[in-house]
Amino acid sequence: MQNQFDSIDLSDNAIVRLEGFPKLPRLKVLHLNNNRINRIARHLEETVPNLEWLILTNNKLTNLTDLDPLQTLPRLRYLSLIDNPVTKQANFRLYVISRCKQLKVLDFRKVKQKERDEAARVFGGAEDAAAATAAATFEPDEELAEAQAQIKAAEPAIRKGPTPEEVTAIKAAIANASTLEEVRQLEEALVTGHLPSQVHVGGGAGDSAAAAADGPNGAAAMDEG
Repeated sequence: MQNQFDSIDLSDNAIVRLEGFPKLPRLKVLHLNNNRINRIARHLEETVPNLEWLILTNNKLTNLTDLDPLQTLPRLRYLSLIDNPVTKQANFRLYVISRCKQLKVLDFRKVKQKERDEAARVFGGAEDAAAATAAATFEPDEELAEAQAQIKAAEPAIRKGPTPEEVTAIKAAIANASTLEEVRQLEEALVTGHLPSQVHVGGGAGDSAAAAADGPNGAAAMDEG
């Protein structure tokens, strides 16, 4: 989809979520009749900032708060939600008018000034509540991004494997191991980088290598010398 169209018709498809648009600043008219849209992603104003007509006739939008993302479209003038379950909600029309203050026509009926006044009276104090609802609304993509960011932030603390000095110390400990269980633990440490308590790196790689070369009788040999 390229930024070369003023109008796009995506009617009669199996679209379930209004999202994923590239930046289309030229787009003014979007037809989405007869789909299965039940959710509208936030921040549409970033991709279709000049959208004026949005036709969502015969979709699956159900709750009034499902429509909140539309309020950030700065040029939305004409909106159709006919044959969506949400139209059966109490005060549906007033709610939409209160959210999309720039609307001129809703469901092919002109928005009248007395409707704007009534919408402001009924839902004027609900702005903060709606914002809180939107902030608390589950957004899979956003939660995934947040989780990925947390994982990335924690990466420096995740051990990818032992350092060269630790490898030397582990190999020295393997050379001096007296049981198969010790050898197994030390070999595992070579992969994970989590050092067993008996392995110490503080003495430096040279000391560890020397210990490995001396073997289990190294200390006795030094005494004899």
